[in-house]
Amino acid sequence: MPQLSVLANIRFEDRDDKTPMRLYNPARRVDLDGNYWGGFNNPRSFSTLTSKVEANYTLPMNFRLIGSIDYEHWERRWQPTFVSYRAKTNEIFYRMEMRRTLADTLTGSIAYIHSDRSGSPFISTLSASGAPNPNVIAPLNLSDRNRDKVRLSLNWEPIEPLSLQVMIDESFDDYGHSSGSSLGLRKGSARNYSLDAAYAISENLQTIAWFSRNEIHIDQASRNRIPVDGSREIWSANLQNIGTSFGVDINGKPIEKLELGVSLSQSFITDKFTQKTSDPALYSIPDIATELSNLNLFARYALRKNFTLHLDYIFNRFKTNEWTWNHWTYNDGTRLSQDTKQIVNFVGLSAQYTWQ
Repeated sequence: MPQLSVLANIRFEDRDDKTPMRLYNPARRVDLDGNYWGGFNNPRSFSTLTSKVEANYTLPMNFRLIGSIDYEHWERRWQPTFVSYRAKTNEIFYRMEMRRTLADTLTGSIAYIHSDRSGSPFISTLSASGAPNPNVIAPLNLSDRNRDKVRLSLNWEPIEPLSLQVMIDESFDDYGHSSGSSLGLRKGSARNYSLDAAYAISENLQTIAWFSRNEIHIDQASRNRIPVDGSREIWSANLQNIGTSFGVDINGKPIEKLELGVSLSQSFITDKFTQKTSDPALYSIPDIATELSNLNLFARYALRKNFTLHLDYIFNRFKTNEWTWNHWTYNDGTRLSQDTKQIVNFVGLSAQYTWQ
């Protein structure tokens, strides 16, 4: 069938972590439940198996139908420590996509992706004192999860030197819980919007401008132990991570052997917690705002066909009101703090030599 093409692949990886176990936290403190922890590092060995089958079928009127099934298997070979744990997880992805050439200069596609993740039974952990832990919260990367995603993309070339790309996707997550518990991750969603524009001023001078917006929402529940009476208060949080970024790249080749480029980007990131407790005034915490500014300059000069010199300059500016790690104190008394404004300058010179 000339209209049909099929692609299949499989990949296996095995990692054997031989890191020696050492006591890194000798000052073991008792937690709120009266347990203490061993303080040893935990080497992590694992194996993964990923596979994919994809079929493309050409339909009339310039339509192309694409369907695929992806499978991912993780097997972890280490002992659980602080949180509940499962040795195996399996996730399967189903994708259905329709593409079409809408005009000589316009193409588009729409896709729907559904995935299911499950795994082996959760293993309860024990503290160093031998007492069992509640294990009522399943970790993010091990939780059962159902995800539905819709993705739309458009590519348009209105004139020969200009091309525009628009990408929009939105996903919804539904998480499972540990047996007998309603705590942990409950629901989540993500939205991503991006716009890219490329313009070729000449054969030796190109520009790219881009804009992106990312919104991540996670609804979760947990509980805190109240030392006064030993009870546990359940609280919830609607975590939000919102990022807006934009930038521009200019690449040019003024002479045959010299290539120059500049890249500018700016990002604004906000983290919101939106907690709900019995006493909002007591437990409410402020948002975190982060700003990132980047400037990259580069020059490449070909001394010979197989020998090139690279000169790079990078300027990075970081600004935040991050408070979660500010004045943090470890068990041994070590304190951690950070500057709310940081500037990094980097200059690098390298050479590349190739031979055949």
